Parts: sequence; structure tokens; C-alpha cells
Amino acid sequence: MRRKNEKNIPEKGKLADLVLLEANPLDDIRNTEKISAVVANGRLVAKSELRTMLANVEAAANKRSKPFKGGTNERESRGVSNH
Repeated sequence: MRRKNEKNIPEKGKLADLVLLEANPLDDIRNTEKISAVVANGRLVAKSELRTMLANVEAAANKRSKPFKGGTNERESRGVSNH
């Protein structure tokens, strides 16, 4: 039977997904946003690569998002009065 405190402990020779922080989140919860690197599936993803990935996702999202053209609402854009 597995003991509770043995679960999810990184060990030599085992894979683990980790988020490496620049500051202790127990001191300030906002420190969870200060990501230094990520280890996922045994691969280190450095801060610079994380920034590039985020910029690519943001650019793709902005391409998909098309602003509404026309009046302030759909009825006005078709020339229908609200009065």
C-alpha cells in the first residue's frame, strides 16, 4: 500500500512535470506568475521559449478575433431604428 506522503515526489530516473518559480508562492500568491521555466514530459522549456510560445498564441488569437463592423449593435448595422 502506498503512503500518502510518498505520492508526487520527484525522484532520480522518473519523469515529472514541474513549474519552476523565481519566488516562493507561500510568501506571496502572485509569485505563481513569476515562472522561470517549465519541465514537461522530461523537456526543459526556458523562460525565453515560454515567452515566444505565449506571443505566438496571442498572435493566433488576434487573427481569429474579428472586430464587429457597423453600428453599435446588429439592428443599427442593418439600418433598423430602435425607436
